[in-house]
Amino acid sequence: MRNYGMDGSLDRDVNPMPYGLITVLASAGALETAYLTVSKLLSAPVSCPTSGSCDTVLSSGYASVFGVPLPLLGCLAYGAVAFIAGRQSMQEATRSHQSLADGDRARYAVLAGSTALATTSGYLLYLLATVFRGETCVWCLTSAALSLTTFASAMRGFTMRRELADTAGPGSGLVASIILGLALAWSNVEAPEAQAGNFELQYMEPRVSEVSTPRSVELAKRLKAAGAKMYGAFWCSHCFEQKQSFGKEAMAELPYVECYPDGYYKDVKLAKECVDANLTGFPAWIINGKRLDGEQTFEKLEAELAQAQTVVQ
Repeated sequence: MRNYGMDGSLDRDVNPMPYGLITVLASAGALETAYLTVSKLLSAPVSCPTSGSCDTVLSSGYASVFGVPLPLLGCLAYGAVAFIAGRQSMQEATRSHQSLADGDRARYAVLAGSTALATTSGYLLYLLATVFRGETCVWCLTSAALSLTTFASAMRGFTMRRELADTAGPGSGLVASIILGLALAWSNVEAPEAQAGNFELQYMEPRVSEVSTPRSVELAKRLKAAGAKMYGAFWCSHCFEQKQSFGKEAMAELPYVECYPDGYYKDVKLAKECVDANLTGFPAWIINGKRLDGEQTFEKLEAELAQAQTVVQ
């Protein structure tokens, strides 16, 4: 990369940083984490391209940092790196004048952002290999590949021995701070369902404690009369929240299918009724042959019932 002074002359040569490549990689990472963020905020199941357990990993306690969705933090970091690298790439393409200080600030900012992303990915890969043994999370692995490749690309701009020495101290401090912060954030996280390779999680039906409203009882009866069903898993927090929204009296009327009636353990199979329903996550609803994924509001369920009745008529 060449930096131009205000008068159009070259200030000095510095090691080239592939800003174009970094922009593409970071943009891809931002899009991926944006999808995971929306899925997390809407409590929607995550589509898994393979037979791995994407939703199991991404719905665990490790998917948030001090209450903030981890994909959201990743999206912001990827977006910042993509923005800075993209701006630098455009300036190089147009040979816009840029001071040496501005060029260095951009290089160090991209390196800092990519270091943070790579460090977080490295920590998550460690968790995937130790805590989530036997699980495969394609989204996690994809994000790790993007962040590590972004970091490696950024390092291409810092091959001079002096620059590497200058960045070693701050870089080590940043890595240590991120690892310490993540360790503190996840110090009390338990993911028994994700550690099924180590032990068996026996089936235990969560106790619904909320009192039903007349509306929830009536809706449960209407769903039952229409042949609708709710599918879930006893370890699924979103399933329990959906049950709580109905209340204990309504749940006595609601047709609910437990997909892990024999417990959760390594290589466990879904109940046949759940396999036949072609589920992609929990909770899920089937109303008049139509599948609804994730927690549903009463308004949504009532609208689906009304539509189903219209079709029947």
